[in-house]
Amino acid sequence: MSRRRVVVTGCGGLTALGHDWPTIRAAMRDNRTGIVYMTEWDSYRELNTRLGASYVRWLELYYDGDLEKMLIAYNAGPGRLKKWSQEAGSYEAWYQTRVEAEHSPVLAYVRLVTHYRDRFARRGVILPPGTMLPEKPRVKNGIVHPPRPDAKPDAR
Repeated sequence: MSRRRVVVTGCGGLTALGHDWPTIRAAMRDNRTGIVYMTEWDSYRELNTRLGASYVRWLELYYDGDLEKMLIAYNAGPGRLKKWSQEAGSYEAWYQTRVEAEHSPVLAYVRLVTHYRDRFARRGVILPPGTMLPEKPRVKNGIVHPPRPDAKPDAR
């Protein structure tokens, strides 16, 4: 019997589907996956956002604030970015091949995110990149406003 490893997105392992291919195939055909919707998670509505923000902060620290690398790693995964960079000889070499290819979904993602970041910053919905926060940000109607020119920068 040949064994093959299967990765199922959103599933902690194959036990929810079965322990061998015939069982998995039968379960999928019959819509029996063992994956159960847990209503308990509804009480943690902000959890996904908080975990995502924590992960983005980790990426920011890991990539020394390099927004492009952060977004590529967020989109494709840090391991994949590292692998691509190593295979090309460096991050810069990998990046150049993607630019020359003129079609890179991951670079398109980076352009889209930075486009909206700049757009929201122009509208005042978010702070422009590189803006120092004052000790207490001004919040009006749930929107954080840029600091006043006379505000002292946060020492964090």
